[in-house]
Amino acid sequence: MESKEHDVIRSAVKNGTATRTGQNRWFDRQNTVLFNQTVYTVNETQLASEKATRYEIGIYPMPEDISPDEDISPELGVIRYDKLPPTDRRKLNRTLSRGSAKENSGELNVEYEPTAEGANRSVFVPKQQYDRLQYNGKLYRVTVERAFSSDVEYQYEVTEIAGNVEGFAEQIRDKYLFTLDGLSPAEQAVIEEAIETGEVAWESEDSESVISNIREHRALKADEGPNEGTWLMKYDGGEYLVYLYW
Repeated sequence: MESKEHDVIRSAVKNGTATRTGQNRWFDRQNTVLFNQTVYTVNETQLASEKATRYEIGIYPMPEDISPDEDISPELGVIRYDKLPPTDRRKLNRTLSRGSAKENSGELNVEYEPTAEGANRSVFVPKQQYDRLQYNGKLYRVTVERAFSSDVEYQYEVTEIAGNVEGFAEQIRDKYLFTLDGLSPAEQAVIEEAIETGEVAWESEDSESVISNIREHRALKADEGPNEGTWLMKYDGGEYLVYLYW
């Protein structure tokens, strides 16, 4: 199944730009994508922001062992699933099916987007008309909660940087790959232990020297934290991704 991100990138590739409305950025940490075997960089720009209303539907299976003194009669009314408008059936189908399959006895939640369901197309939002739902012979209590959030409009533009993965990998090598050489026997032992085991404690004077050597080169990724980064290293004929923290 194609994702929402895939749809946006496809639109940007086809039309030059694409827009969407949401609460969070999609490409704030990673802006390189592979689409149809072509590699692109994505420019994500915030255009506008506005307040929006969202609704969360809580669905609770009604207990079967109810005390005779307990009043569980609905305040608004009962509606069968097959009588719901198409909007509500689409929103609830996957959640109810998943919950039934797991015999979930707890709460099931469905979030309603503010614009996806227009007025008069839902019996739950913006005005709740029923507080009981009958589904597959079981009765559920339905609650509706309203929450406010900020919706942001984002614009996306893409730039092709490589016609295939191999071409992109070669660009990365040209830009970041360095050869680690000129090491002492003790420093070589540090690197070879890291290669063999996958990790090594950087606590000795020799390991600190190796770290300093690696950090002199351009990092593939240096914004992971104040004292960590990733490098692309060539050593003794092999190429390695090196993650360091110090």
